[in-house]
Amino acid sequence: MTTVVFTLYEFITNDTQFTKIFYWDRNLDMVPNVSKWIFNRKLDFDIAKFRNFLNDWVATRNLKGDMERYLNAPNKIIWPDLPTPSDYKVPFEMGKTLSGEPVWATGPRFR
Repeated sequence: MTTVVFTLYEFITNDTQFTKIFYWDRNLDMVPNVSKWIFNRKLDFDIAKFRNFLNDWVATRNLKGDMERYLNAPNKIIWPDLPTPSDYKVPFEMGKTLSGEPVWATGPRFR
């Protein structure tokens, strides 16, 4: 939800001040607390309509029980199980030596 708010703000204003903040340090209140959004692109509605819609959307998403309609959907998707991994070990590059040659390892890849 936070990403949607920040992305919409950046898209409308071309203001990239929040991109310098790591996403885990972003607070949902940062964007609504910006007093005036100065838009730098042609919009088909007044910017106040976008802000009101965004505020209403955030309020709806924050309602307790909002996710219940998705969790209890009558026709929810049943995903197939993941396939079992193969038994053979695959070579992969782990990095490079100081001289720039690749370092290879064989086995299950964990990263």
